[in-house]
Amino acid sequence: MIPAYLPMSRGFEHQYGHYFGALDYFTHIRDGDHDWYRNQVELKEEGYATELIAKEACKLIGRQEKIETALSLRALQRRPQPDAGS
Repeated sequence: MIPAYLPMSRGFEHQYGHYFGALDYFTHIRDGDHDWYRNQVELKEEGYATELIAKEACKLIGRQEKIETALSLRALQRRPQPDAGS
């Protein structure tokens, strides 16, 4: 992965979740490598990826002060994988 292309280097103030697609939503492993981060720091968390991302989004929203404008991008890629269940 190239740091210059990660979310925190592209203007985002917070990042949580995986960088690549096709990871196991329970182990957070893709092609044998762990792929789960918060603000570019690798995390070892247990739980289903979609639920973890939703909880993180709720925490962030709860901490926000009233502001004029805000952008929150939550891209959940919950779809069947070709090798799911094998």
